[in-house]
Amino acid sequence: MAPSKRQWFGILVAVTAFLSALGAALFWQAGSLGVGTPQAAAQNTKSGPALQNTSLHAEERATGIPSSALARLGEKAAGLAQQRLEAIPNPIVQEDVGGFPQHAVEQVLGSYREMQAVQGLYNQRVERERLTAQILKSPQGLDIASKALTDFNFTREAFGEFQAEARYYSIDVLKTAASQGNAEPLVRATTHLVQQLSGLSADAEDFKKGRREDLYDLICGFIDVVGEDFLATADAQVIQRLGYAPGLPPHLKKVYDDALFFRLNIRFGRARAAAITSSLLGG
Repeated sequence: MAPSKRQWFGILVAVTAFLSALGAALFWQAGSLGVGTPQAAAQNTKSGPALQNTSLHAEERATGIPSSALARLGEKAAGLAQQRLEAIPNPIVQEDVGGFPQHAVEQVLGSYREMQAVQGLYNQRVERERLTAQILKSPQGLDIASKALTDFNFTREAFGEFQAEARYYSIDVLKTAASQGNAEPLVRATTHLVQQLSGLSADAEDFKKGRREDLYDLICGFIDVVGEDFLATADAQVIQRLGYAPGLPPHLKKVYDDALFFRLNIRFGRARAAAITSSLLGG
């Protein structure tokens, strides 16, 4: 099974992040790190030295890189992210989009743009976790992320030319909520998306505009939360809860098959992964 474009994107992100971290360590060893940008320094000051030092010392223990070098790395990353942010589309949000107040949608959009700006930087994981937590703490952030995946008209209206990235990061938000014990938004979004796509053929334009990848990534997000070991002993009802049914069109059933087999194969190997997948999908 050849990886989809969305899978290749995820692989590229992981490789880029690894190379960025490796490069950061080599730069430190060579003493090549310079002074950060004024904007980054101001932001670091604003965040408070106590909080900053606690975070840096924790990262120092995890990476083996001195906190002073990590601080300079953070300043450089913040400066580069700011440069990127200025080039990322910033759609104008109209009032009361999809029943949400303008400021709520703008807040989520802003967080997604910042996530895109740190893509591939050494601190992208930490920044994305921080921004995701920020969305989940907002009163309507989780609902906006859910709607971005289930209402394509809302997504285009709210996020404009940034809608594909908004859907991608919305999946991360739902996955994080599920990992914290609130799996219902992830399950509901997956089910609603399947219902919408079940009436479309495999050649339908809407199905090919990333919606298949949305469904695939939602299923993979669910697998990440429950774990492959859980699925190895689960029954078909677990996947049916995600909207799967034996009567689904073949191109949608294949999405479930691909996602399950891909993740289970990594954990158990081809033969057992195929057997578990077949059992979960009813043979």
